[in-house]
Amino acid sequence: DLAGSVFTHSFGRMGSLRFDANNELMLVDIVDDRLRLWRLVDATLCQEYVLSDLPAFRVMMSHDCNTLAILTIEHQLILVDLAAQRQLSPLRAHAHPIWRYCFSPDDRWILSGDTSGLVCVWDCQSGQLVQKYQLAHQAITGLAMAPDGVTLAAATVDGTVYLWSLVNDGPLHTLHG
Repeated sequence: DLAGSVFTHSFGRMGSLRFDANNELMLVDIVDDRLRLWRLVDATLCQEYVLSDLPAFRVMMSHDCNTLAILTIEHQLILVDLAAQRQLSPLRAHAHPIWRYCFSPDDRWILSGDTSGLVCVWDCQSGQLVQKYQLAHQAITGLAMAPDGVTLAAATVDGTVYLWSLVNDGPLHTLHG
């Protein structure tokens, strides 16, 4: 119940907000090179990360709240293991800027899509590339994984949506918008 929670802290210039899947933590993506995790039940600051050498453009927290995915202003994707408080090496497979990314429902993988239509699947624990798919030759503007953890959906700038099976390693459907 969040009715009694009042945040009186001044956040300064703010980039974005994210909630964890359990409505227990809130991530505040700050423009002043800091990320802050707040406990919602009592409005207290849990953790703060200084990102002076990682200028964050967009930040996403995994469903289990153990991993942060940071897209830098240079369109580089970096994973941070919050429990171990360590940064994994930047995920390098894209020759073009990454526009979209998402976690799999079980947080085992993170998917990234770039402006060339390339989608990469990464292991969240190791940061290793698992698979690459050239789904289109246009920018990926939307990316999602179905709750089954098997079906990938990628939207492109022209409104086309590609449905792909990670189990069969092949296309399921192409939806033209």
